[in-house]
Amino acid sequence: MADHVISQKRMAHRTRFEFRDRSVGVHVEDNQAAVSFDQPYEEIPFETRSFTEKMMALRGAAIFLCLFASYQIFSYFLLEANVGALIAAGIQLAIAGLAEFGFRRSNVTFTMIDASRGTIFVIDDKAGPDILARIAERRRAALRSAAGEINFENPIDIEVEKFNWLREHDVITAEEHQQKLSALGKLSAANETPDPKRLH
Repeated sequence: MADHVISQKRMAHRTRFEFRDRSVGVHVEDNQAAVSFDQPYEEIPFETRSFTEKMMALRGAAIFLCLFASYQIFSYFLLEANVGALIAAGIQLAIAGLAEFGFRRSNVTFTMIDASRGTIFVIDDKAGPDILARIAERRRAALRSAAGEINFENPIDIEVEKFNWLREHDVITAEEHQQKLSALGKLSAANETPDPKRLH
């Protein structure tokens, strides 16, 4: 059961995020396809990339109309065409301007996260930062729950590497990081199987 749902829409693109306790439900669709998947928070990577989808047909139409209008103007001034050529050029330039405006307005920019179950597309609109913040907050909580304590079955160097990674990605605080490394250092010096009670 989702405790919060955020939907986005931009041109033909629609996205919906259902934030649950352990995973986020992702639904993405456009005019060509639709995909849905359930993504556990702890399997969402920190790396993101940006992608902008552009309606190049509108840009092409604007360029073509500008070139044709230039020819009409050339015909009027140099080939002594009638005034209709100049009027036609003005109309074509106006349409070209509208096509260019439509091109700029139709661009859709996404923040993309290549997660384990599929690619998460977040439209860069007013809701985008909130969606990314919720993903980051819940991923942090999931990682703290899954890996925030010392695993006594792992070699100490593996645990040190783990806590360094958790600190690097702000999953644990600097103070927590130092506490874990200090505890691991004592275990290494003792060179014996640790007792969980010693760390609490």
